[in-house]
Amino acid sequence: MKLTEIRILSNAIFIGSCFISLLVVSCDSRNKQDESQPQKKSEIIIPSVIVKNVSLDNSELINGKVVYSVVKDVSFSKSGKLEIGDIPLVTGSRFKFNENLINLNIEEAFKELAQSKLSFSKNIQSFEEQIEKKVPSELIKWRKFEADLTPSKRLPEFPTIYTELEKALIIEYDIYILFSKIKNQESEIEQYFYLAPFDGIITAVYKKKNENIQRNQTVIKIAKNDVFNAEFVVSKTDYEALKKLGAIDFLDKDNNKIGSGKIKETVELNSDMKLICSFRKTNGKEIVNDQVVYIAPPNNKNIGCYLPKNAVKAGKVYLLVHGKEIKKSVVILEKLNEQIFVTGLQDGDIVLIK
Repeated sequence: MKLTEIRILSNAIFIGSCFISLLVVSCDSRNKQDESQPQKKSEIIIPSVIVKNVSLDNSELINGKVVYSVVKDVSFSKSGKLEIGDIPLVTGSRFKFNENLINLNIEEAFKELAQSKLSFSKNIQSFEEQIEKKVPSELIKWRKFEADLTPSKRLPEFPTIYTELEKALIIEYDIYILFSKIKNQESEIEQYFYLAPFDGIITAVYKKKNENIQRNQTVIKIAKNDVFNAEFVVSKTDYEALKKLGAIDFLDKDNNKIGSGKIKETVELNSDMKLICSFRKTNGKEIVNDQVVYIAPPNNKNIGCYLPKNAVKAGKVYLLVHGKEIKKSVVILEKLNEQIFVTGLQDGDIVLIK
């Protein structure tokens, strides 16, 4: 056999060996993947229900009334004609922080501001003639400053002064005095607008568009719509138990949680206690003033949850805890067609349905 043929054969054997090795690795990898498949099979969907405790009888819930906890009267420090801002001027309109709620007509004030800027611009031009003669290196910044003196823009920042001669010319032509006057005019115009100090709702409207408003006259009332107060009258026994709970859940008429909070103030009423609670609403829930809200008595023995009939066997249920089945006894309070009301479980428990 020739040397060339021997080399070709050797190369073929080497390539073949590599190919066989790749096949072995591929099969081994495939086998490992196959071995890992049973892990996926363990991800079986098990019929279950997550516990949410409610009161069996709504008549046992303690009811109270919601009131806005932060209410603000809106007025202006100036007189003028009322105009509508970014939202409808009606009770119930909701707004976001920094939205323009209402404003006074600024036509006259804006005319005065525009006239002041025009006069100032002419004054600057005379001032610039002297700058060009005596301090020409500073002329460009003053030309730019003058170009920005337009009625539609806020007053630009006052240029930085570098030379004593420039400073003397500023005093001679009253440049800074006139600048300060316009600055004050702009600040006054800001007082013609009322921007929302928080996310909230208009709770009352006392004036309409185009009506004349007097200085410090209340135009509308606004309130925060995420933090509320609610008043309840409870027994002293329930009060002591609620006080130990710390956080209190607030419910609507259908036992749905609409917020959580705590006791803010208390007033003793002979044998009962009046509670003023502060709470923050649950995201996505809408709450209005005077809405009836409920709390569950902490000593109420009829607090429990509804479970499917086949989840309870002989007064016991199976819970899924850290991947294991745990048997637990419950007390059956009521049986319906397809559901059973039981007590003895915690919110968030996972009950298996068998």
